[in-house]
Amino acid sequence: MKIAVDALPLLGDTGVTTYLRETLKEMVKFDENFYDLYFRISIRNRKIDLSYLNVKNFSINKIRIPNRILEYFWTFNRKKFPFKVFKKVDIFWSTMYFVPDVDYPIVSTFYDITPLKMDEFKGFRDELTLRLKNIIRYSTYIIAISESSKKDICDYFNLQPQKVFVIHLAASDIYKPMDKDIVKDFLIKNYRINFDYILYVGNMGPNKNLINLIRAYNIIKDKFKVKLILCGKTFHGQAVIEEIAKLNLCNYVKVLNFVPLVHLPYLYNGATMFVYPSKYEGFGLPVLEAMKCGVPVVTSNVSSLPEVGGDAALYVDPYDIESIANAILKILQSDELKRELSKKSIERAKLFSWDITAKKTLEVFKKAVL
Repeated sequence: MKIAVDALPLLGDTGVTTYLRETLKEMVKFDENFYDLYFRISIRNRKIDLSYLNVKNFSINKIRIPNRILEYFWTFNRKKFPFKVFKKVDIFWSTMYFVPDVDYPIVSTFYDITPLKMDEFKGFRDELTLRLKNIIRYSTYIIAISESSKKDICDYFNLQPQKVFVIHLAASDIYKPMDKDIVKDFLIKNYRINFDYILYVGNMGPNKNLINLIRAYNIIKDKFKVKLILCGKTFHGQAVIEEIAKLNLCNYVKVLNFVPLVHLPYLYNGATMFVYPSKYEGFGLPVLEAMKCGVPVVTSNVSSLPEVGGDAALYVDPYDIESIANAILKILQSDELKRELSKKSIERAKLFSWDITAKKTLEVFKKAVL
């Protein structure tokens, strides 16, 4: 089977990047398939490093048309797109909410409908709604990354459930329990971290609920000598930075704007606990990454997060600051609970694997071309 892929996410460093990279790494192990990877890039000579893939199984194709033109036509006028950019293949895999006008089946991955659920993102709603309607109309099948996301899609767009297949994500192999002394030395050398800390990993978008996390931390900070580390891009993060300053927490909260992927396992392993109080998630991959490292997890009792965490996490009401603070205190006060959650986290993470994600995705592709 020849598969065309919108490979643009591979140039980023988001959760979608991880999803596509890790799924492809497993997919290319199946020699009977070939992948045409299409990159919509504005810099023509940009180097694309795909050394982690089997070079016999894929080709790299750079689309020379400006991305803004592609997205305009694919969103608003796909039938009148004046250029032919894709080779003849068996199926097209849409990974970024765009469906080009092609004469073969399309399978689209649908992550979540965050902008449609949260008022903070309402400026994106009109265009995203049109994109999602295009996906639903022109895709043979849709892949949702959680049962929660599938329900949201079907309810919001009145979509028949049999068109949507749920395929979970997984934590990459780099996430695993590590020697504590090695972790300690690494964190001191690279980040000057020589203290106990609570960790958050992710962006600072409104749905991540970092304001409430900071306020909850402010309640408990004087009871235990533990700091808070926010790890991830500060895009949309001005309100978070201002809240830290407003509460005089600059000496207590450390913000790491950019962290190389290979450093994240050290940060997870060095944490006293991982707290992820998001208001809405399509999946919540950092929760699983923390669990695979054996870190106790506190997360929200909404959307997909209980589906990911199972019985291995403490759950909170993301809108209730006291609920978040109490869960943090509960772990800080009990070494026995830390050990119990750590053990459960490792076992929970074993239920998810990129091998399973890849195999189930290929099954959907095969079904689409029948």
